[in-house]
Amino acid sequence: MEPSIICEELFMRLGDEEVLVLDCRDAMDWERFEIHIPGALRMTASEIARDLAMLPDDELIVLCGTTQDCADIRRICRVLRLRGRNAVCLAGGLHAWVTGGYPTERHARDAHREHQPLAQHGQRQRQRLRHRVRGVMDAQAASHQVAHDG
Repeated sequence: MEPSIICEELFMRLGDEEVLVLDCRDAMDWERFEIHIPGALRMTASEIARDLAMLPDDELIVLCGTTQDCADIRRICRVLRLRGRNAVCLAGGLHAWVTGGYPTERHARDAHREHQPLAQHGQRQRQRLRHRVRGVMDAQAASHQVAHDG
């Protein structure tokens, strides 16, 4: 079984420079569930395999899929790990993230703009994305902690 990360740990690490979240859902699931983890980049498994050389080798790559058992992303996680990337599956996938009450973002209205290969996102855009996520996470971390402690 491929290594995984639990939602709580990912939540605490969102916005870190060393973490890249890839939403690996196919087009049908992307449209059916119009939300994603804040800051996640959408890349299907075939795009990840094709653009593997563009993925960082010095960051934790968290793969998020639809199925709770990670069946939809285990294979690509294995491929990434065999190619020297530090990849893990999000335990429980998007379902666990949403039911756990963690923050989400709605997809951009322009789906074409939202679904660009990683190479088109560029380092500067990823940094802006992480900066924005940090602000959201700081604000929501306190309310999420209060909800769990309450």
